[in-house]
Amino acid sequence: MDTSEKGIIFGGPMIRAILWRDKTQTRRLMRPQPVVTEEGRFVWKGVDWGAVGDALALAAPYGLPGETLYVKETVRVQNVGKRGQPPLFAVRRVATDSVTFLTPAQFGGNWKRYVEPGVHTIPARFIPRALARLRIEVEDIWVE
Repeated sequence: MDTSEKGIIFGGPMIRAILWRDKTQTRRLMRPQPVVTEEGRFVWKGVDWGAVGDALALAAPYGLPGETLYVKETVRVQNVGKRGQPPLFAVRRVATDSVTFLTPAQFGGNWKRYVEPGVHTIPARFIPRALARLRIEVEDIWVE
């Protein structure tokens, strides 16, 4: 797994669309909005990035063409292992209600906090990379 992967959050309907191959592109708003000067220079977050076409690649917060993004989605985790045995986690994907069973080594992140009884919800923004089931490749970037 590439350690330079960046995470991108998607909601349930978007995740289902990716899985069903209905979604092939996404748009993300740049905040704050960049400014294009009269000379055609790209200024974002107070930094002059140069000519508009050249600067876009430098300022791309979600990655460049060819890079991979891992999809962050909300999950519910429950330790279903037997008492006295190593934990076994049932990871339920909220978007599709599908379940995957993982050992602590496969789980990644701080798995010890999920050993206690009960169902633990992990919001998408806190999902460990190891729990991501979808990876998407950046094919192109542009400004509209």
